[in-house]
Amino acid sequence: MEKLVRILAKNKIKLQIDLNELLIAFEADRSVSDYYLGLKTGKIYYDSAWDSEEFFEDQPEPESNEDEDRLFIPPLSSYESYQIMVDFIGTVQNTRLREKLLIAIDGRGAFSRFKNVLIDYPHERERWFLFEKNQLFQKMQDWLENEGIEPL
Repeated sequence: MEKLVRILAKNKIKLQIDLNELLIAFEADRSVSDYYLGLKTGKIYYDSAWDSEEFFEDQPEPESNEDEDRLFIPPLSSYESYQIMVDFIGTVQNTRLREKLLIAIDGRGAFSRFKNVLIDYPHERERWFLFEKNQLFQKMQDWLENEGIEPL
């Protein structure tokens, strides 16, 4: 309903959002939790798929505000993650490394092989982490824009 109201009004919702927390939600392993953005508070909420109380024994209870509308934060698809790797390879100047990375991303296990190749190239590895973070940040910004949300 909240989304429909925003579309009809063509006004953006302005929210105080911790963008680092939102970025973590975009990157998170969704086999463990789903993440949501509170549309009143801008807080990031999660619902865990793990029922084990032992797992949460030393963990703080997730914050909850039952009255708050929440917007599901979509996980990054494997295609999108793969495409980020492909885009990074396009920026690699070292021909030998570029060839190794192209071989690494062919077939199953592409993500781990890609990262394993970069272990031998610490400068490029650091550049990868920065590149990936910037790409994820842009995808996050695009998502907020598409949802009619302006982070403050």
